[in-house]
Amino acid sequence: MFLSDSVKEYLRLSANANKTQLQRIKTLFEKRNQRSAQTISELQAKLDVYTKRVQELETHQQKKTVGQGFK
Repeated sequence: MFLSDSVKEYLRLSANANKTQLQRIKTLFEKRNQRSAQTISELQAKLDVYTKRVQELETHQQKKTVGQGFK
């Protein structure tokens, strides 16, 4: 099973933490996890835009190539 460094760090720190420390560690981990999720979401959106652009360019190039045979 794959565990990110962040999860490993959380597990390591929480193993020896008291109740107060555990809540603080959990809060920090959740904030870090939310930031990571936001970054992933933004990068996925960029990837979707770039993928769409590539598909449009490929379609345009195919139409251009097909059209050359009719001249």
